[in-house]
Amino acid sequence: MFKQLRSLDKKKLNEILLTIIVFLIVYIFIFSIIPTKYLFTNTDLAGGDTGSHIYIPWYAKEVFPKIKWWSPDWYSGFPFLYFYPPLLYTATVILSFLVPLAISFKLITFLAIAVFPLAAYLCLKFLKAKFPGPQLGTALITFLMFFEGFNTYGGNWPSTLAGQFTHTFSIALLFVFVGLMYKGIKEKRYLAANAILGAAVILSHPISGLMLIALAPFFFLINGKIKEKIKYIFFTYIGIFLLSAFWTLSMVWYKSYSGTMSWTNEVKWSLIFPKLWIGCTVLALIGIIWTILKKDDRLRILGVIASSSILLYLFLNKTTVWNTRFLPYFLFCLLLVAAYGFSLIREIKFLKKKYLLLDLILLLAVGTSIYYVKQEHTYSASWFKWNYEGYQAKSSYNDLDNLYSYIKSLPPGRVMWEYRPEYDKYGTPRVLETIPMHTGHPTFEGLLIESGLAGPFHFINQAETTKKPTTAIAGFEYPPFDFTKGIKHLQASGAEYFVSYTEEIKTLADNNADLILLKNTGAFNVYRVSNAPLVEPINNFTIQVKNKDWLKKDSVPWYKNGDLKKPIIFTTSLEENELWQNLLSAERPEGQPVTNIWVTNDTVTFRAPVIGIPYVIKISYFPTWKVIGAKGPYLVSPAYMVVIPTEENVTLKFGYGFIDYVGYGLTLMGIPYLFMITKKLNKKKGD
Repeated sequence: MFKQLRSLDKKKLNEILLTIIVFLIVYIFIFSIIPTKYLFTNTDLAGGDTGSHIYIPWYAKEVFPKIKWWSPDWYSGFPFLYFYPPLLYTATVILSFLVPLAISFKLITFLAIAVFPLAAYLCLKFLKAKFPGPQLGTALITFLMFFEGFNTYGGNWPSTLAGQFTHTFSIALLFVFVGLMYKGIKEKRYLAANAILGAAVILSHPISGLMLIALAPFFFLINGKIKEKIKYIFFTYIGIFLLSAFWTLSMVWYKSYSGTMSWTNEVKWSLIFPKLWIGCTVLALIGIIWTILKKDDRLRILGVIASSSILLYLFLNKTTVWNTRFLPYFLFCLLLVAAYGFSLIREIKFLKKKYLLLDLILLLAVGTSIYYVKQEHTYSASWFKWNYEGYQAKSSYNDLDNLYSYIKSLPPGRVMWEYRPEYDKYGTPRVLETIPMHTGHPTFEGLLIESGLAGPFHFINQAETTKKPTTAIAGFEYPPFDFTKGIKHLQASGAEYFVSYTEEIKTLADNNADLILLKNTGAFNVYRVSNAPLVEPINNFTIQVKNKDWLKKDSVPWYKNGDLKKPIIFTTSLEENELWQNLLSAERPEGQPVTNIWVTNDTVTFRAPVIGIPYVIKISYFPTWKVIGAKGPYLVSPAYMVVIPTEENVTLKFGYGFIDYVGYGLTLMGIPYLFMITKKLNKKKGD
């Protein structure tokens, strides 16, 4: 190693030394601001959505080595990690075999943004930006990391602490991918590395994944022989597809069984070019002008990302993706281009061989950047402490411990709870979403709202039983508070327990005939909800052909104002329709209460007292559930499963569908594909 260093010229040695110094300065600065000692306390991560995210790696470890499966714990059950990228959660689980899961998750969420300086450096280095551009980029990216102008868009500390760590990490990966693609196309190398990196982007967050896919044709903007570029880009993206197919294929295939949102455009012009970033903006402008004049291809892909992301930020409206999510990509590009603009000082004639002067200018620029970033920072460090010290460090944690201990002692059953912003004193208002972790009892609200079909119906229930509901589904119309109606809806949802917090809701619950007070745990009252079985017979129903708007236009209105004892059967074929029409017109015996209901994470077993009539199973419908001893399962309002027993004992079991196996098979094929294509590429290069 020392011989290799001695063989390097002074210019190269100087660059290596300054790179190390800049990285040390940047990370010492980060560690001086962020109280990282809390990373190693074995407490559950709190704060914002992050305080609910802790459930995901916990359950991922429960089902490991499966990466996606079924969870009964939120929204009447949902396909777990089918519609949300699994990479960081799987990484957390793997790391948890070395350190406790809580610490593992803290480290992964911290690294999601802590890699930004490295990502900026690698992107610029792969784009062949000259010294001292990549080195300054390492420092400039802290402008974005510590920017506090937004806290939910992704790409900065506040967003990461609020729960956008997967999005933040995917942004870093995307820019490294862009740089390595440039280098790979130029040098006819790194195809396997680009395929792996591209798959990691897709498996980190769908927005970055979509941007990666959209960028494919724009890599032709890189100078080079068109035939060679076509081959390189095509083979790389085939590799990306194969490696990520185990997740992407099923995500796309089953998309119609997920929920949707409709986000309203939100634009803040002051965030596009922040005031303290004026120097960066000037440097970026210099870089852009130079690139155009010299017909330099290094910034072309960054230009595509910057222009497309700012257009989406400004004009995207009423869609399933919030326009604000695209702003961090523009800001990341701005800082990278600024660093590139700074690298042009090498073009100044008298500086070309003045290494010491260049070093001093670089260190001055790094120091100035750190100084201004420090001015921008106000609350990120205190928020980090709040999150990473964990739930157990909060002064009111005993309230939660008493509640969890009591619920854990109860017979199995779903738990509905009164939502209150005041729960923030426990770590986050979303704290009770972790009930499944501590008690073994499912609850209704959680993250991954779009993952379950039953999500909208929970938020209807919540609006009716809580004075300050979350109203978490964007673009959804919520009913007014109506506690009596809300309890009827809880019965229809199979909610066997209700937890109240405020005196007002406790009083209403005490006076409701369908609620039985079980215990006051201190801050909370726990009630049993009567007549709320998970499985029950359907004595009357209507039939409707399922269309693409069945949830919004049929099921939601029925649930809000219809006869809950007369659900809608949604048929998907002529055969299904005929079956249900014949059953509707036939004489049927009256249904009886179901007995011997047994539920696990992925199975439901019950004894049907009357055979040949329909039974609703109050679990979100998903097409890979299979039934033994009955016909079905079919879709019934609000978004549950219904079966028609042909035997007394009925079992429903979740499993993988055909498309899941195809996806896993393609991913397994991806490994030999990369070896084969790399060998072929190296052979051609050798020839």
